Amino acid sequence: MKALPERDPASEAREELVRALPPGSHVHVSAVCGTGTGSLAKLLKDMGFTVSGSDKAFYPPMGDVVRGFLDKIYEGYDESNLDETPDLVVIGNNLSRGNPEVERVLRDNIPYASMPEALGALLAGTRKECSSSIVAAGTHGKTTTSCMIATMLESAGRKPGYFIGGVPTTLPGSVRAVDKNLPLEQRCVVFEGDEYDSAFLRSGRSSIRTARTL
Repeated sequence: MKALPERDPASEAREELVRALPPGSHVHVSAVCGTGTGSLAKLLKDMGFTVSGSDKAFYPPMGDVVRGFLDKIYEGYDESNLDETPDLVVIGNNLSRGNPEVERVLRDNIPYASMPEALGALLAGTRKECSSSIVAAGTHGKTTTSCMIATMLESAGRKPGYFIGGVPTTLPGSVRAVDKNLPLEQRCVVFEGDEYDSAFLRSGRSSIRTARTL
């Protein structure tokens, strides 16, 4: 089995920055209508953050979902979407250099992170915060498999945290943070893994690695 590359210190620093954000901070999600970014935006909102989001269009189903909870919506990408300077910008993996919001973030040194970095920081945390993590990986069936695992753990009373790239009918939603009220040895989190390069932030790294599912 090929060993995973060493973690990028810059990525680890961005995760620490996300973990340090107090509830009430303003987080802007660029490309918010993706299955992953939309779920992350909901997690941020549930955790007490002020959340704005932008995308080129707000098509259903995710467009309708995020409209229901975002504090501010921007249709289309524009530098002016960041005039109310956020405490953090989460950059969707399909955005790259040349995007006006990406360029504004880099030019004005606005703190930013990728979606996997934000999920790794907020959903799983460190091994001191969550001792067990499960990832469903592969080419087909990841959504179904991760949903099945999370549902079984939920039925067994484990109260897992989870991130699922779909809309499960057997769970309260597609994303839930780890319950920090549980004893450490009982905490667990389930991820649907998706191997991709995280925008321009990291080359050749996967969201499985970034989500700390080692």
